[in-house]
Amino acid sequence: MKLFIIIGLLITLLSSIASILIIAHYSRIGDKKLLTHLNYVIFYLNLIWYLGLILQFSKTFRLNYLIETGSEILLSSLLFITRFLFLIAFFKLLEQILNLKLLKQIISPLKIAAIVIISIWGIGWLEIPVFGSNGIVTNLMIYTDILIFVSIIIICFYLIFQVKLIADQQSRTIIIRLSMVFIIPIALACLKWIIGGSFKNELIERFILHSFVFLINGLIIWWVLAYGKSFKIIQSYKKEMKESDYSKLISKYNISKRELDVIQLICEGKTNKEIADKLFISVDTVKDHNNRIFQKTGVTNRTQLARLFYK
Repeated sequence: MKLFIIIGLLITLLSSIASILIIAHYSRIGDKKLLTHLNYVIFYLNLIWYLGLILQFSKTFRLNYLIETGSEILLSSLLFITRFLFLIAFFKLLEQILNLKLLKQIISPLKIAAIVIISIWGIGWLEIPVFGSNGIVTNLMIYTDILIFVSIIIICFYLIFQVKLIADQQSRTIIIRLSMVFIIPIALACLKWIIGGSFKNELIERFILHSFVFLINGLIIWWVLAYGKSFKIIQSYKKEMKESDYSKLISKYNISKRELDVIQLICEGKTNKEIADKLFISVDTVKDHNNRIFQKTGVTNRTQLARLFYK
């Protein structure tokens, strides 16, 4: 049994190293910024797995109480921090793909959440010497896992929805497949968590855990090999935004300067509230502009508008 577990661990480790090296190589050929952010995501994701293994492995040794407690606090804290570094890296990847600044918009809530979580984390470790248990820390780890799983799935579906604003079909396909690379393993991991404990055989349990890490690394390797060279969506999208000739469309549809500003922000994926804040106008005024733009151009939604102006 131990031999199979060791072989599984070695295969998983090789897949982790291979995915990181392949992404690093292709970042020299394709979209360097995007693939660099993707590499951070994969690095932190693998680090979460291996820190968890080291933590579990360290618990098998009978050490001095202070040493054992100190090592558990250190490893658990690193594991906890890495979880959030992974989530931030995932947000940065989304920002790079869609050319948005999401983290700036949620920085204040994140600071408040960080203070609350760190406070609970500190109280949790005081539980060990006082009560001889670590229920708070364990539950906090579980809840952060749930938060990360849910956040990733929401982000991926948001990404799939937003790529409709990109006119190029191949680019949309590439981004959707990247989203599925994360959705599939995370969905399977959620399913495993829901039915956790159903597998009484330790070998099967270990094999399933290793397979999740191997699966996501394998899917990432497949995606990079398939699209790493051609993935230049962000550069081409920005170029079209800067170099598109609006004059014919403006003349054809009688678009005003303010309406053009609104169109550009719509095509960047901004909401009515974000457009209003950017242009220093009310949300109702933005809606009025939207209605007039749709009437003039004959489109019925934002996707059609984006395709009209960014062919």
